Amino acid sequence: MTSQVSRLILVGNSVIPIVLEDEETTKAKTMMPSRTKYDSSPIEDLTTLVTDICYAIPLHLISGPNDPTGASMPQQPLPRAMFGKELSQLPVERFACESNPAWIGVGDCEILATSGQTLDDICKYVEHEDRLALARSTLLWRHVAPTAPDTLWCYPFIQSDPFILTRSPHIYVIGNQPEFATDVVEGMHHYILRYVLLTYAHFRGEW
Repeated sequence: MTSQVSRLILVGNSVIPIVLEDEETTKAKTMMPSRTKYDSSPIEDLTTLVTDICYAIPLHLISGPNDPTGASMPQQPLPRAMFGKELSQLPVERFACESNPAWIGVGDCEILATSGQTLDDICKYVEHEDRLALARSTLLWRHVAPTAPDTLWCYPFIQSDPFILTRSPHIYVIGNQPEFATDVVEGMHHYILRYVLLTYAHFRGEW
């Protein structure tokens, strides 16, 4: 199986979200305002996992809503320095921190991958939540984030819109969705585009 895998793409939410202490409990204990329970183990565990993967196959790490980067779209790549000297010195062909959304080329195949916020925000404003149909609609609309900047935070762009599809990918991936689903769109000249909804992955450290 591994001989048929050319690379691995982690589609966001590689780090658990930050947890805030309950303000009343914190004040009762310390007479101080609520503070973050900082725990470096998620980054350390991710670094160990990424290191093991990178020695086997190339890895692309896409930013997600729970990751330590800005919330505005397009999300900026995670800083490579966060993963220590060994990983930060690897060539980008081996270990690449990607923006969200990200275009990734694999030979002649182009992959467009997002961490899911674009589709999640659309689902807030529709009566019937058919996420696969909505993903197909974004392809037909030629826009992967139609609710930005109205209800989905994004950077201000004046000259261009980075979410407009000026070309079609071969594979369109949307991560962190409630259920797995996939389908294809057939175009002219035997062109086939596969779009995929990937589910959440909850790991407990057992591999």
